[in-house]
Amino acid sequence: MKKTVPSLVVLCLVSAGCSMVTNGTRNIVHETAVQLEECRERCRYRKLAHEAWTLERKAYSGPCVHDYGKGFRDGFVDFLMEGGPGEPPPVPPQHYWHNRFQNEQGYDAMKAWFAGFRQGAAAAKASGYRQWVTLPVSVAIPEGLPVEEHLPHAVPSTAVAPRENRPRLTVTDEPPAPERASPLSH
Repeated sequence: MKKTVPSLVVLCLVSAGCSMVTNGTRNIVHETAVQLEECRERCRYRKLAHEAWTLERKAYSGPCVHDYGKGFRDGFVDFLMEGGPGEPPPVPPQHYWHNRFQNEQGYDAMKAWFAGFRQGAAAAKASGYRQWVTLPVSVAIPEGLPVEEHLPHAVPSTAVAPRENRPRLTVTDEPPAPERASPLSH
């Protein structure tokens, strides 16, 4: 019995044909390429965030400069990668959860990280970089969905007729009959 289970698995794979192997290989290669591209993007955004923080640090005079700077860079990258309102996650990163942060200085460090995150996201938004890292779309954005106000190429949702006012398209076997002039119209 122990030898028949692997044999059955091999038999099923072979009987499925080459398509299963081909599709599996394609999926693995594609997902690896996607992950590599995402890693390259994140590295590029980290570099931009570091450059922005270098300029911002000169103006920052608040407490916990290290934590504020980490939050700034995290917020900058997050806005470029994800967009959104620029708010930090509900809880700080996991390294702040350790015992050494369970005191007044740790609490101040977490507050500085949150403030830095917000400022970094605001700096990324003000930079206009996100406009160049998102793909434009060729269709109008449906009403009710958020549209980033700094994208000049976004089509306003009012440019599309409401669904109930659009002509209905139907598929028929026969072409439409030509309109005939009414005998009373002469």
